[in-house]
Amino acid sequence: MGFAEGNQIFALLSHLERIGLSMEKNISRRKLFLLGGGAATAASVFSPRNLFGIDELAAKAEMRPSKMKIRAVQSARIEDEYVCNLIKVTTDSGLYGIGEARCKILVAHQIETFRKLVIGEDPLRVDFLTRKMLAASTHPSRVEIGVVAGIETALWDLAGKILNTPTYNLLGGACRDKIPVYHDLAPAETPKTTEPALWAACAKEAKKAGFSAMKFDIYRGGGDVREWVRILQAIRTEVGPEVQLGAEFHWRLNSEKTDQFIAMTEDLDLWFIEDPMSYGENLAHYQRLTAAGKVPIVALEQMQTVKSFHEMLEKRMCTIIEPDAQYCGGLLSLKRIADLGELYGQDILCHNMSSPVGTYAQAHACATIPNFVALENACAENVILHKGSLYHNGTLVLNDKPGFGIELNEEYCRKHISKGSTYFDT
Repeated sequence: MGFAEGNQIFALLSHLERIGLSMEKNISRRKLFLLGGGAATAASVFSPRNLFGIDELAAKAEMRPSKMKIRAVQSARIEDEYVCNLIKVTTDSGLYGIGEARCKILVAHQIETFRKLVIGEDPLRVDFLTRKMLAASTHPSRVEIGVVAGIETALWDLAGKILNTPTYNLLGGACRDKIPVYHDLAPAETPKTTEPALWAACAKEAKKAGFSAMKFDIYRGGGDVREWVRILQAIRTEVGPEVQLGAEFHWRLNSEKTDQFIAMTEDLDLWFIEDPMSYGENLAHYQRLTAAGKVPIVALEQMQTVKSFHEMLEKRMCTIIEPDAQYCGGLLSLKRIADLGELYGQDILCHNMSSPVGTYAQAHACATIPNFVALENACAENVILHKGSLYHNGTLVLNDKPGFGIELNEEYCRKHISKGSTYFDT
């Protein structure tokens, strides 16, 4: 072995020690030179390719699961509390993933458009395929983005199954395995009521079920600001000070009524008020409320792009942002929006109007988001197979099964298929 070759080996070993890769204690540097009779063998055995498994991976390239190709993209429209648009993406191996598109839209025509763009593609190229679908339209509509979201979430479920790992591991790894959930409430029997006792009873049941965070669509009962305040006072008295209470208005108030409501509820320690006014003409007032800090302002559930969230974040028009993966294009968009929120010092709540399929999809993303606070509860719980309630002490507990870790309740779904729809083309 020559002097130059020896220097190469010593340089390699020194580099390995500097980056924290040490050899077993019973193998000295001298012995390494003697293994195989010289520098050529040592350089081969301890080459960077072998040390980091590159040669081994290359040898297994033909076995890589990404050799699978997408064979089918199908939808099923399920009628329940809300209309649930389920999406199924199947590979040529027969393995499939389930996702959910935006609710209350017609997806069949758009599915046909996007199916052509992804058939034959590698299902693990999730971000690439999502961008490819969105790029098919110069200005993607609410419906198009909602359908792309359904395909994207199905691809994430599929990717987890292909790689035999929970989807949250593919999105950066979990910060938590229990996802805090807030209950969106209104009296089921008589939703259009301003009777405080009925609303308080509703809150009592939610607390009994383990929820410590709740949101009330109190405007649904009709009435005026004073009646809404009486409702919230009754709820606060019923559940006590430890339960977080939010109030949603769906842009129904003007600036005067918003100020009146905030002033009259200061002693109730509200968790937040959500979307009290429309954004356009009231943007400056939103900014004043946010700056004043008397009550946190939640907004932006209807925003559809990362860019639109960024514009609003720059304007400081709310305290907490509320993206929805089914509205903004999928799980990666949700994470990018959350990253923007973190840069601006804002937490996120996740809006949710989906079945447990969309709920679990969002939950896997939420598990990986440091500035996540809580996820809205799901509807149509029987769409998936489960025992008991989906929620345990106000949380959604994720498992370690591949993908989203859920299975459709096919009997229930087929029984509740929407008129004019099919169960994944069958």
